[in-house]
Amino acid sequence: VTATMDNNYLPEESHWAYDDVTNLAANGIISPYEDGTFMGNKNATRYDVAVMVANLYVKKTGEDFYRVENPFSDVPKNHWAADAITTLVAYGVEKGEDYNDSTFRGNREITHGELRNLLNNLFEVIGVESRMKDNKDNEDKPLTRYELAATLNRVYEVLFS
Repeated sequence: VTATMDNNYLPEESHWAYDDVTNLAANGIISPYEDGTFMGNKNATRYDVAVMVANLYVKKTGEDFYRVENPFSDVPKNHWAADAITTLVAYGVEKGEDYNDSTFRGNREITHGELRNLLNNLFEVIGVESRMKDNKDNEDKPLTRYELAATLNRVYEVLFS
């Protein structure tokens, strides 16, 4: 599911998220767009997050991507994120708890609260104590891909330190 990111599209070395993005790209966690861009100022979608979290899970556990029928009615079998989503579902990381109506809503911008729930599930499945804190001020606020990279790089450091 991962791809190599074109260095021409990485943030400048002086950018606050440079280390986060480059570390995740070097370790196969970041998922660039088909044109190799990262688009860090764009809000992250639920599809983006599913792919990146599945990459973290597979790298940490050594499991393979799991290809089964997707339980979400709005994720086609041939969708670019389908294998990542089914992997997260198969291993109990994605529980479908955000909408409770058999939809994933992958094109929606992910909120801080949704990301926190997913990462808490990831920590629980892997057996690592979660350090995710509730932040009611940002609960419904979407994150940019740069903010997502910063968060996932901290998760990466916890999982691989």
